[in-house]
Amino acid sequence: MNHNEYIEYLKNKLMDNFLSRASVSKANERYLHSLGVAMMARTLAGIYAPHDEDFANKCEIAGILHDYGKFFTRSDYEELTKDNNIDFNYEEDYRQVYHGYYGYLALKRDLGIDDEEILMAVRNHIMGAPIMSLIEEIIYVSDLIEEGRSEEEIPILKPLRELALSGNLKKAVAFESKHVIEHLLKMNIKVNNISLDCYNGYCKYLKEEEK
Repeated sequence: MNHNEYIEYLKNKLMDNFLSRASVSKANERYLHSLGVAMMARTLAGIYAPHDEDFANKCEIAGILHDYGKFFTRSDYEELTKDNNIDFNYEEDYRQVYHGYYGYLALKRDLGIDDEEILMAVRNHIMGAPIMSLIEEIIYVSDLIEEGRSEEEIPILKPLRELALSGNLKKAVAFESKHVIEHLLKMNIKVNNISLDCYNGYCKYLKEEEK
């Protein structure tokens, strides 16, 4: 099948997955968000890798699938943990950040996704990493700045979107990672080491602005 046909196939699989674990309203909301991330990812691909259609296609796929594990249950987590022989403890408080990691595992199993760049973009789209590839950076930022987001939902939306769309992607990653940590601290929520590592890896791009 061609790329457009493959995208439609993935959209259908994604919606089936959402509907099997969530209400229709929640499934629809997350599905529309996923399409928004895919569109923004293609836009950013055009800025940071112009004329590379293969890369833009990868970004679109990663955007569509980034929340594949969003509605996974504890039993889903436990099954994937067992099947992959991994030492990864389930903690209820971190359910929202685990879905990237378990989505990464499930996409290989359920849809046969074997492109490591796409998989790593899904895996790291929430907490980031100290060093990320271009597609990882694009999905990490697109998740917050897709057109369906609002400033009420994402207070840093406007400056973050301006950074990303003006050719300052790494600075956008740094700005976002800083905001994530500040938000968690404000809410008195534990900051995981992965988010800290992401900030530490990218904060130098914020410091460049101060020079």
